[in-house]
Amino acid sequence: IRDLAFQPGRVNPYVLAGARFDKTVHIWEFEVSESFESGVTWKLIHNFGGHTAPVFALDYSNDGSVLTSASGDSCLRQWETGEDRSALRWPDEGTVFDLLVTHDGNQIVSAKGDRGFDITVRDTRTGEVIRNLVGHRGAVSSISLSPDGSTLASASYDGTIRAWPLADANGAPRWIHQSAPATVNSVTWSPDGRSLAAATDRDMIQVLDAADGSLKDSISVTSDRIPSIRYSPDGRFLAAAVMPQNTVLLIDCRNGERRELSGHHQPIRIVRFSPNGQVLASAGDDLNVRLWSLRDDDLGRCIAELEGHQQDIFALAFSPDGAALASAGRGGGIKLWSIYTGRCLVTLPGHRDMVFNICFGPDGRRLYSGGRDGVIRAWDLRYFDRHIEGNVAYQRTKFAPSPD
Repeated sequence: IRDLAFQPGRVNPYVLAGARFDKTVHIWEFEVSESFESGVTWKLIHNFGGHTAPVFALDYSNDGSVLTSASGDSCLRQWETGEDRSALRWPDEGTVFDLLVTHDGNQIVSAKGDRGFDITVRDTRTGEVIRNLVGHRGAVSSISLSPDGSTLASASYDGTIRAWPLADANGAPRWIHQSAPATVNSVTWSPDGRSLAAATDRDMIQVLDAADGSLKDSISVTSDRIPSIRYSPDGRFLAAAVMPQNTVLLIDCRNGERRELSGHHQPIRIVRFSPNGQVLASAGDDLNVRLWSLRDDDLGRCIAELEGHQQDIFALAFSPDGAALASAGRGGGIKLWSIYTGRCLVTLPGHRDMVFNICFGPDGRRLYSGGRDGVIRAWDLRYFDRHIEGNVAYQRTKFAPSPD
């Protein structure tokens, strides 16, 4: 720790900010008992990331609402430290492994990794629970919504894939496909809504008939584990993260041609396509996000590497307009990147434990996140507009646009 600063006006509990060599700013709340012999109770309440060099100085504004930090990256950053108005918090009992927002933006669906293994449907305006989908007997690892928005597919460590009609008030699955003894890590709908692809801990990708869950095809893959799988928006490609090879397997669904995208140095946890299908993003344990070109004349080339995370990356999400990419992981922070410059626009430090999934609302104004701390946060990105616009303007003048 290079510097410390007390927040003005806060007395028992006190608030203390620390400038850290690991490029972050930590803020603790602590209370001193009447007798110092009874000890001091400490609690970390904020973890601000964004600097690219060690932080060496801090200073609060007179009213304590803004904290300024100085770093070896030649930047000053200002952090609002008052009441958090940027996000809504919806407690969810248990680890949130996956989440998505319905196409109309009215409901958010979350999948639990423990404590009942159920799937919860909420109203995005109020956070109130509409219904729970119950039946899995192991962690619900992945959920995916059909293109028409009528059916939710879920995959689980219990070895099953289930299809749930969202309009069914009884919450019963339409069909159940048994993949046991293999653990199912990820499931995704094809863009035409006719098929589902599922990734397992065995050396295969299963393709199911969406109508009844029957097996249509099995794609053999040399792998110990496939943690993430996705169809491209036009259905041409199927991308899979492959362990332990640390590669992305890109399958052309028209002719079965395969291509391995190499460059990561540690296991890949997540793959996601941009809305226009021209870029594939991948990330994992090597702390970097890689962007791959999917253009015919440049297929499979790494066009950008986004650096800034200090711990493993578990989640990625493109904004609906494709201009930004959100990433999150073990550290609990969420980063929003410019696709045009490859630079971080803003860091959201809301979670106190691992973030396993993030997704944008259909209008791109809200970002949702969930993870191990059992809280779903709904971020209003308009709150950060001035900060983001300033960064975009600065980055556009200083850094050359990416090939995308």
